[in-house]
Amino acid sequence: FDTFANLELSTIGNIYQSLVARDNLNAKYILQPSTYSAVAGDATLANGLVAKLQGVNLNNDLSQSYTFKTVALMQASTIAFPAGKKIFWQGYYAESDGGNNWGLVTSGTHTEDGGSKFTLADGKYVAANLKGKAVSILKFGAKGDGVTDDTLRIQATLNYAVGRTTVVPYTENSFIFTTLIVSQGGTFKGKGGTLKLKDGTCSNASTSYFLIHSSGNTETTYDSLKIDGNKANNTLFLVADAITATGFKTVVKGCVIDNPPDSGIMFSDVIRGACIDNYIEGAPDVGIYVNGSTYAIEGDSIVSRNRIRSCVYGGIAIKRESNGVLVSNNSIIACGNGITHEDFGVGLGGHPRNIQILNNFMKNIGYPFRGQPNLAEAGMQLNRLTDSVVSGNTIVNCSGNLLAISGGVDSVISNNKLRGYVTNPNPSGNNGMFIGKRTDTGNASVTESTDLTITGNNINGVDDKGIWAFDSSKNLTITSNNIKAVGSGVRINGTTENVTITTNIVDSDVVDLELFSGQTNLRSFDNTLINNPADYRTHS
Repeated sequence: FDTFANLELSTIGNIYQSLVARDNLNAKYILQPSTYSAVAGDATLANGLVAKLQGVNLNNDLSQSYTFKTVALMQASTIAFPAGKKIFWQGYYAESDGGNNWGLVTSGTHTEDGGSKFTLADGKYVAANLKGKAVSILKFGAKGDGVTDDTLRIQATLNYAVGRTTVVPYTENSFIFTTLIVSQGGTFKGKGGTLKLKDGTCSNASTSYFLIHSSGNTETTYDSLKIDGNKANNTLFLVADAITATGFKTVVKGCVIDNPPDSGIMFSDVIRGACIDNYIEGAPDVGIYVNGSTYAIEGDSIVSRNRIRSCVYGGIAIKRESNGVLVSNNSIIACGNGITHEDFGVGLGGHPRNIQILNNFMKNIGYPFRGQPNLAEAGMQLNRLTDSVVSGNTIVNCSGNLLAISGGVDSVISNNKLRGYVTNPNPSGNNGMFIGKRTDTGNASVTESTDLTITGNNINGVDDKGIWAFDSSKNLTITSNNIKAVGSGVRINGTTENVTITTNIVDSDVVDLELFSGQTNLRSFDNTLINNPADYRTHS
């Protein structure tokens, strides 16, 4: 007998022998001749012989457990175990493959799910021991061999673990999947294993594919998942973001997403949630989309401390009617735009409000993806920025406008550090700040930039103008900025109204302060013009 009171018997040279084994209760099995018919409680050997229990029947002894090597052997066994019998299995497909567990034989109706309930040959089932907060997908038969489609096994784990944690453990190869739904209140947690999108999952250009998502469930958490989006083999889709996180108190944290087919994370209609500490690289669209559908929802969500690299159309995009979102302390490297504040969307469209964009770092922006359609090349493109604050951000080596504001309203742009781009390939519209109106191409509506405070910014090395305001801008205060530019330091033209320029330090290679005639209530005083005080120019 082994430690689980199981018996191993054999024959020698095919000679039937009466081999006797005893346990600590002095029960004994005796090998029977081939003419013997097995009954319940007997042990059938691999060669067809039967060992009959003499004395105590251990199969029916609830104080003794029984062990199988695999789930398949357990389910194929013809032993009629009594209800309450403890059964062990040493692996799911093979010993020590991580799918080992134990459970109790149970009678009654049931639905087998491949992890919490296993049907036995006599109609009973084993109710697996899955106590505790976390459940490994290996317990439900996911293989992680890089070949097998594990979608159904992983989904079965997620369905079982409502309000609990589903774990993706380390395996040498990837867990292949197509689409997965995280359950209500559930956590989908990576512990070293990689989820890889199956080849050809995204195969229709008019279809939206939701790869890992919550399908309307709330209070879901995506924690430390490693996702290989396999974009090279998933090229046809309308939408195919790696994670689509929605709902109340949803959290995406610590995930590593490489090469998604579309964007890395769609953080959509999340209320009081967080998208933090994620790493995203190689998205053909943007790293993180922040999406809101109605101003009535005060998002009160955080997008922070994410690291984003090599995403074609930008690091972070805030779109539609997002409201009350903090975007802070993110690192965005070698992307199209750095951060985009969009003003369009599906249906009624709209634009975000009450956004705080604080202390983000952006480097090598724009030029790595020249040649792409719909070129994105701004450090921050802020369209219809409304009731918002943009402060403490650093943009270095950006080939387009470092900070472009179109149709900004009642917002503050302060204490940003903007460093231009004057090396090859040539910069494109390389202004420190570009301020103007926003026109909708669809309905020709115009939003003027108005009631903006631009203060304490440090602008250096831009190829064109330091700050350029024009195109119906109104009620602008440009104060206490430090500007060094190749072109004009500060330029005001078009039909601006109520613009105040004061206490700025300006040093440009061409002209420090360039004020065109035709402005209404333009005021400029107490500025320090380093190049030459005579560089104050008024154009007609």
